Amino acid sequence: MKVLLSIIVILLSSQAYGQLILSENKDEMAKLLNEHLELKNFRFQSLGDHYETDSITADSLMVEDFRIADLNHDGVNDLYAMGNVDESSRKHTKHVFIATVDGNSLRQTSIGNHFFTRHQAYQYPRIITHNQRDYLMVTYKIEDTYCQKKENVFQSDTLYVRDDYLVPKPNYVNEDFESLIIKGSSCFGTCPVFEMTINHSGKVKFKGLAYTNVRGRTSLKFDTKQIEFINDALKSIDFKNLKDYYAICASDNPTVNISVTFKDGSSYSIKDYGRAGTLSLRLFYNYIFDLLRKYELTKKA
Repeated sequence: MKVLLSIIVILLSSQAYGQLILSENKDEMAKLLNEHLELKNFRFQSLGDHYETDSITADSLMVEDFRIADLNHDGVNDLYAMGNVDESSRKHTKHVFIATVDGNSLRQTSIGNHFFTRHQAYQYPRIITHNQRDYLMVTYKIEDTYCQKKENVFQSDTLYVRDDYLVPKPNYVNEDFESLIIKGSSCFGTCPVFEMTINHSGKVKFKGLAYTNVRGRTSLKFDTKQIEFINDALKSIDFKNLKDYYAICASDNPTVNISVTFKDGSSYSIKDYGRAGTLSLRLFYNYIFDLLRKYELTKKA
C-alpha cells in the first residue's frame, strides 16, 4: 500500500445558502475530505515530516498542515490542508490539487501533480499574507540542469487562485506581452507535437505536427478573458531571473520551448525539458494545454 502525499486547497463558493461550512476542527475537515473527495483515510500531516534534513527545513519555513485562508480573494475563507491518504492505485507518491466547494459538494482540480512528481523532494508550501491578502508560497529545490549533485538551489513561487487555476501573485515585473510562441515536442508516448503563436490581440496560429486533433496549419482566436489571463500570468513571471534551459533527470519526456516578446521590446526564450522548470512555468503550461484541449486542437497534453 502506497502513501499518497496530498496538498489540498478547498475554495468556498460565494453563495451562503446550501454550501459546505469550514471549521477549525481537523477531525471534521478530514471527514469532509474523505466523504466528498473519496480520499481513503485522509489525515493531516506536515509535508516537512517526510523530508530528510536539508539546508532549508520545514521548521524554518513554518510549514503548516492546516490553515483557513482566502486563497481566491473573493472574501470567503478557504481551507488549505496537507496530509496523507492511503492509495494503492496511484503511480506517484505526491499529488497537489484544488477542491472547489460547489454548493454542498466539492469539485477537484489538479494544479501541479506533474511538477511535484518531477521535483522528487523538498517542496515546502505555506500560507502567507501580503497587503491583507492570502497567498500560497511554495519553496522547492530546483534540479541541476545536467543532473549532477551540486549545492542545493531553492526557488519560491507565490501563488493565488484565479478561475480555478493557481497563478503567480500579480507583481507585474514585465510589460504587456506582444506575442508568445510555444512549441511542444515528442516524448515516449503520445505527447502532442505542435507549434503555436499567440498574439496580444487574441489571434492564434496553430500547426499540428503529431498526436494532435488538427494536423497542419489552422487559425483561431482566444477570447478576451483568456488573453487577459495569459497576459497577467506572463507579466508576473520573473523571466529576467529564470534560466534559459531547464531539464529533469529522466529520459523520454517532452520539451516545451517558449519565446515571449513584451511591448517594451524585451524578449525571453526558455527550453524546458520535462515541463517542470519552475512551478510558475508549469502552472502556465497547464493553462495553455487546457486551452488546446478546449479548442479541440490536441487530444492530450
